[in-house]
Amino acid sequence: MNQQAFIFLTDESSRGGLFDIGATLPLVAVQFLFLMFILNILLYNPILTVVDERNEYVLDNLSKTSEMLLAATELTLQYEKELISTKKRIKNRNFEVTKITKGKI
Repeated sequence: MNQQAFIFLTDESSRGGLFDIGATLPLVAVQFLFLMFILNILLYNPILTVVDERNEYVLDNLSKTSEMLLAATELTLQYEKELISTKKRIKNRNFEVTKITKGKI
C-alpha cells in the first residue's frame, strides 16, 4: 500500500509537473518586466542621479584638495630654503661677533 502511494506521488507525467509551461510563465515574465520598468523609473534613476551628483562633488573637492596640497608643498619648500639661508646668515654673524669679541679681549 505504501509503495503504491509513493509511486502515485512521484508520477510527474500528468499536468502540473515540474516543468509545466502554461499561461503562467508568460504572465510572470510580463509582471517581472513591468516591475523592472516601474522600479527603474521610481527608484533606480533618482538614486543614480544622486550618486552621480555625489561623485561630481567628491571629484571636485579632490581636485581642489590636490591643488591646495601642491601649493602647500611649494610654500614648504620656499620656507625651508629661507630657513637654511637665515641659519647660514646667523652662523656667519655669530662667527663675526666671536671674532670681534676675541680681538678685543
